[in-house]
Amino acid sequence: MDERIRIARARLGYVDGVPQVAPGARSARSISRRVRPDVARSFSGASTGNLNHSWTTQDRHLNQSLQQNLRTLRARSRDLERNNDYAKHFLRLVTDNVAGPAGVMLQVHAKRPDGEIDQADSNYCEDRFFAWGTAAGNCDIAARLNWIQQQRLLVRTVARDGEVLIRRWRGKGPFGYQLQLLDPALLNEHYSEDLPGGRRIRMGVEVDEFDKPIAYHLSRRNVNDPRVMLGYDTDCVRVPASEIWHIFIPEGIGQYRGVPWMATTLTRQKRLNSYQEAALAAAEEGAKKLAFIRTPDGDLAPMADGAIDESGNNDPTSGTLYTDSQDIHYGKLSPGYGIEQWDPKYPEANYTPFVTDHVRAIGSGLGVAYHKLANNLEGVSFSSIRSGELSERDVWLGLQQFLLIDSFCAPAYSEWLPLSILSGQVNLPMAKLAKFDAALWQGRRWDWVDPEKDVTANLKAISARLTSRRRVILKMGLDPEEVWAECDAEEKRFGPLVIGPEPPPQKPKEGTADE
Repeated sequence: MDERIRIARARLGYVDGVPQVAPGARSARSISRRVRPDVARSFSGASTGNLNHSWTTQDRHLNQSLQQNLRTLRARSRDLERNNDYAKHFLRLVTDNVAGPAGVMLQVHAKRPDGEIDQADSNYCEDRFFAWGTAAGNCDIAARLNWIQQQRLLVRTVARDGEVLIRRWRGKGPFGYQLQLLDPALLNEHYSEDLPGGRRIRMGVEVDEFDKPIAYHLSRRNVNDPRVMLGYDTDCVRVPASEIWHIFIPEGIGQYRGVPWMATTLTRQKRLNSYQEAALAAAEEGAKKLAFIRTPDGDLAPMADGAIDESGNNDPTSGTLYTDSQDIHYGKLSPGYGIEQWDPKYPEANYTPFVTDHVRAIGSGLGVAYHKLANNLEGVSFSSIRSGELSERDVWLGLQQFLLIDSFCAPAYSEWLPLSILSGQVNLPMAKLAKFDAALWQGRRWDWVDPEKDVTANLKAISARLTSRRRVILKMGLDPEEVWAECDAEEKRFGPLVIGPEPPPQKPKEGTADE
């Protein structure tokens, strides 16, 4: 034993490793606290007492959890989409707020050498891209979805499954460029293999020594066929990463696959759904006002309507001891018989607060305000709605930028433009490709409950030179050039529009009927 430890223990009254406490001295517990000051300074979250005994102490990488649980999380998310009202409404909210009814709109700013926008060339690029995206046979290799529908389905798939695969087909279609949305179930999360040269396959994604995706191993099964059961499939086709966009929200460094957005709320949604179904069944039974007939001697034979036994009496074990009734009837009972009523009185008063608390928790996990997820505006004020909308809309804006603009729309336009020129569908010189590849993308925006105040605030900000007309129009989700062109056309046709204060109401003259 170290000499310093032996001397310290001797000073504290230890003999052969056993503490010796003299009468009136401090207890062994106080001595223990004195020699272990680090215990008081440790993290309570790392303790393993009664409250935390079932809490994991193992640090696992996100990829390990996904490899084990992704298939189950995806299956349960899809089941909730089909059978749970809150999950269905959440996916609708995400799709409508991120993609919107018109998707992310293209604005081309092709500039001349002097820096001014070439409006003619810009409009031409927008018109040709619109022609490509309007017809499903142009942009979708399956000829099912147009450009806006692809955006909406992309957002919904990522929110439900955590990820989506998009394959680009160059040289296909009238414009020489088509897209194909693929089910992420094609990537087998249990398919992992080590390859030569530092390459490896993890959960169907082939990466190099720097974890850069270089290929995707897709199942040969047609997962869209209702006769095909999804399972573990190693019969795959290798598709280079240059042909695949694998879009998901990264939550960890080195993450290979996406996490379904409803992962943290799956259990709560399922249990709440079961609770509400049980409450509905109990309320339905309670509404029937059930009652039981009490016999004087407890014999069930006179009430049975089953088979006749050897003695010629009803056999109560084979009969039906209850009767269903659609109408209400009142009758008389024989002497000695009585009525035992059963009234569950459900749902109880605590049903609504219980459901509200759980829906709030689900909304927090999904990043959606409670009043939207529950469709409940009771007790919601204008100020509280505005405060909640501000934080929620920041989430939608971030998702618009990452999911649609940066990961889908911007690269799609940059790939579509040269291939469309080569196909002859876009009559522009390839030498000036950099001029025309100047796309800006405008996502959907939202109106306030009281837009008059916002318009007044915008007018004051423009007058004070705190913002510009262009920024205000962009904030509204519109194209400034289109708005100004329409205004010029209307003024040219109808004359300048004069907007001023309304004239004050005139008082009726004395002696009139109004007086």
